[in-house]
Amino acid sequence: MDCDAAWREFLRKGTARGTFCLVRPDGGERHVEFSATADVMPGRHVSVLRDVTARREAEDELRRRERESTMIAELTRRMNARLDLDEILRAVCQSARELCNADGATIAVPEPGNPDVMILRQRVALNEVPIPSQPIERGRGLGGMVMATGRAMRSDDYARDPAITADYHAVGDRLGTRAVMVVPIRVDDRVDGLLYVANTARRPFSDLDEAVLVRLADQAAFAIRNARLLAREQQALAESEAANRSKDEFLATLSHELRTPLTSMLGWVRMLRGARLDPEQTARALETIERNTRLQAKLIDDLLDVSRIVAGKIKVEQQRLDVGAVVGEAVQSLRREAELNGVELEAVLPEGSVLVVGDAVRLQQVVANLLSNALKFTPAGGRIDVVLERAEAGVRLVVRDTGVGIAPELLPHIFDRFLQGDASRTRGRGGLGLGLAIVRHLVELHGGTITAASDGAGRGATFTVTLPTVVSAGRPETAPLARPTAAGGRLLDGVRVLAVEDHADSRELIRVALAERGAEIVVAGSVDDALAVLEREPIDVLISDVGMPLRDGYALVEALRELERARGRRAIPAIALTAYAGRDDRERLLAAGFQVHVAKPIDPDVLADTVARALTSPR
Repeated sequence: MDCDAAWREFLRKGTARGTFCLVRPDGGERHVEFSATADVMPGRHVSVLRDVTARREAEDELRRRERESTMIAELTRRMNARLDLDEILRAVCQSARELCNADGATIAVPEPGNPDVMILRQRVALNEVPIPSQPIERGRGLGGMVMATGRAMRSDDYARDPAITADYHAVGDRLGTRAVMVVPIRVDDRVDGLLYVANTARRPFSDLDEAVLVRLADQAAFAIRNARLLAREQQALAESEAANRSKDEFLATLSHELRTPLTSMLGWVRMLRGARLDPEQTARALETIERNTRLQAKLIDDLLDVSRIVAGKIKVEQQRLDVGAVVGEAVQSLRREAELNGVELEAVLPEGSVLVVGDAVRLQQVVANLLSNALKFTPAGGRIDVVLERAEAGVRLVVRDTGVGIAPELLPHIFDRFLQGDASRTRGRGGLGLGLAIVRHLVELHGGTITAASDGAGRGATFTVTLPTVVSAGRPETAPLARPTAAGGRLLDGVRVLAVEDHADSRELIRVALAERGAEIVVAGSVDDALAVLEREPIDVLISDVGMPLRDGYALVEALRELERARGRRAIPAIALTAYAGRDDRERLLAAGFQVHVAKPIDPDVLADTVARALTSPR
């Protein structure tokens, strides 16, 4: 019995069996078998039929929801198993196609580095055709409009939809798309993907399909978020492992750079003590010990500078100075080393003063580091040219060598800290990879820039520093730097010096070095011993270590100034010796009552000159 006949039978007799057709809101049809009996009241006939239909609809909805929940639970299980992102996205497409009764489902994700363009990432369809390479641009096409608005959209006739441009129609034709629906995949409150379902027939999608697709889009968003977190976790782990390797390599390099000079120093000292060397060998031994001692001091200074850079504590003086004199002095200080290495070192400086505002010591450090770097990588027979020239609104310093050059892949990182072009145990050159990093920071603190260039391995390197110059003419406020020269003769005849140092070897070095220059030396190993000397003997100059046990150099100079005020004595010049060589340490020492700050290791000639200047300079 068909639907119409069954309905007439039901109205006439109050009972009927048959099949009737239900039309869904989306246009689909379903045929339902029924058996209905009406009670004696004719008005109940229609209500009974409605009850039967509602029950069947409820059962269908329950089965649909159970299927949906089962699929989403399976997706969740897969995500918890940390499968590959593409596997999860493909599973989302499969679920979308099945639950929405679609012919195909597709997921698009942002193009790397371009959040305004998306590309198709995964597709599941009855007719598996290659995924088109057509990008989805924000505001163009159905997907582009979903990107722009963040709202789900659908089209029942994609091929003729006037809102879709011709190029996107072409993609739809290639895939055979007729009806389509797109929902946004939201990650952290932004559209970070698109989920499509499509039919090759004009079979439109319903509100129920959209609700299902939104739930699946949430699952895709969760998977994308987890994948990114995992990628960041893996990247952080890789960076941590790389940092650990870098630390281990650095410590191994540091150990090598410290122990190698110590080996030659200790060896030559023992041979000197054994009196096994002729005069020429003795001179070479002493030169080697001095050179390696300076290398050790330079290495320690570089480490301290880097620590200050990292802590943001490195500072530069702001004074007008002649940068030409600074560059000339730096070149002169390394000319002997260049001659020993068989490298020709030439400098071209402009006539007259070239004034900049900056720190003479730090700028000399910049030039010296660049020259030391060039000497390290320039073999015998090579050449280093230093050119200082005036440039537009500034001054340009160029250090050019004919050495081993810089590999192209290393060039962008040449100013990084701890960078070693060759960090292996078989590398041919020493160093910690700190000099150029320090140079860049010091140049930037002076408002300048530095660049590196090289035509490749074996073709030399060029470093260019630019600094702003002083606009107004005038004499520099600071004199050019001069290297301390040996204080010959009896520079300190009759000068009574109290040297306070808890380290016995250092104390003896100070005593011999100053006594050789005519000073009368009194030594003390502690603050208490020094104060006892100051109570009973006249002293012209105080030299004191800062870091001492129990009471330090600050306590000593404070007690000295109190004693002078109490007895109405003149202020004795006080010189601080310390391994704490930072600018903050210097400022604290001067504020405490010292007149001069000398960093360890101590050069005897420099110490003698410092004592002489302390006696003649105003406090």
